[in-house]
Amino acid sequence: MIKEAAEHPFLNPSVILREETFGGLAYTQDRSCVYELDATACAILKLCTGQSTLEEIWHHVRIRNIDVEFTELEAFVAEMSGERILNARGGGTSGGSNPQIYSYISARQYPHLKAPIMVNWEITQGCNLRCLHCYNGSGKPLRSELSTSEAKRVLDDLKSCEVIWVAITGGEPLMRSDLFEIVEYARKIGLSVLLSSNGTLIDAARAARLANLELEGIQISLDGPDAATHDLQRGIEGAFKRALLGLRLLRDAGVRNLTVATVATSGNYRTVPDVLQLAIEYGAQGFRVMNLVPGVGTERNPGLFLTPLQRQWLYAAVKEREQRFAQDLNVFDETPAGYLARGCVPDVPDDLQLPLGCPAGRSVAKISPDGFLYPCTYFTSQDSRIGDLRTDRLHDCWNKETPVLTTLRHLDHLTGHCGACAFLRICGGGCRACAYNYFGHLNASDPTCHINHA
Repeated sequence: MIKEAAEHPFLNPSVILREETFGGLAYTQDRSCVYELDATACAILKLCTGQSTLEEIWHHVRIRNIDVEFTELEAFVAEMSGERILNARGGGTSGGSNPQIYSYISARQYPHLKAPIMVNWEITQGCNLRCLHCYNGSGKPLRSELSTSEAKRVLDDLKSCEVIWVAITGGEPLMRSDLFEIVEYARKIGLSVLLSSNGTLIDAARAARLANLELEGIQISLDGPDAATHDLQRGIEGAFKRALLGLRLLRDAGVRNLTVATVATSGNYRTVPDVLQLAIEYGAQGFRVMNLVPGVGTERNPGLFLTPLQRQWLYAAVKEREQRFAQDLNVFDETPAGYLARGCVPDVPDDLQLPLGCPAGRSVAKISPDGFLYPCTYFTSQDSRIGDLRTDRLHDCWNKETPVLTTLRHLDHLTGHCGACAFLRICGGGCRACAYNYFGHLNASDPTCHINHA
């Protein structure tokens, strides 16, 4: 069987191959990795159907005038087999390859993907907490929220456009009585689903049901290592105790890829390293430090923003803990300091391809509770909408020329600090939603950047 697979290479059934203008993307569902492929690699993988030998595949490659030697083809197929993209022999990786794992579309290479790779779906505006920092003012559900049948139709649309991940957020997703029906349908049609929750509504029965759904991951919010800090930022007494219970129940139910997320503010930033250690104690596999984005919450509480010095302190403290506990936890620092540090290296060559840059309108999008499409999670105003999925298809909304999408996809127009910054071509202008929400236009500087003192 192994010999037959080697002689007739085929795409692992768990791999999704998606063509793009630059080549394509290969998503390995069993490992949750997306590989960025050039046109030659994508063309070869499409020929690996299990019906042709390596010699026959090479013949087809040569007919298409693709300049690949037979030994190169052999090496590529062996490498892709080692990465479990082809054949999935042996269950391990080759160890010799270093594929570019895709995260954000490069702002310097491609204006945008043919469809979002991830869609964040605010499935309800309803929330049982009153967080000081809430960017969209969640509280009561909207009267116009998508119905169950409408939600399933949208999921079908996302699947037809080859969207890979759907991240379900809110509000608080568990406020919707049909949440499990919607998630079960998404899993049934082959979408990978992530869930973000404040954790307070999770009981043993819900934890078991979530574990059975085999989600891509579940993220629980903890904004402090103790009740005083967390409850103050979350606006409800007892939220900390209930969030920890939810976290423990999910862990005990066997949920995989459990992540703890913290929104860093002036009120809690010095406690963030302690939350990281708490995440380890409760069995989380990931820890995410989230940037404070201007919105409804910061309009009411402007003092929540970190100063540049506070941002730098936070980055250094998180980095120290990350190095200390690298074997226990994957740390994702999404503050501007952590974001920029991924690409800030001296003497960056012109041909360096870094998977960085604002993904809004390029590789990610957001669906609001009432079905409107936005460039990313943190765009909320009506004039930043790029479509209505109640009436329009995702493909049509994503690929039409709108002022918002055109501006986001071409960053040579930025003004202020970002426009003049030496790191512009590395970070892609930081968070465009932060700039837009704070200053009112997309061209402005990212006000949360730690090297922007303006």
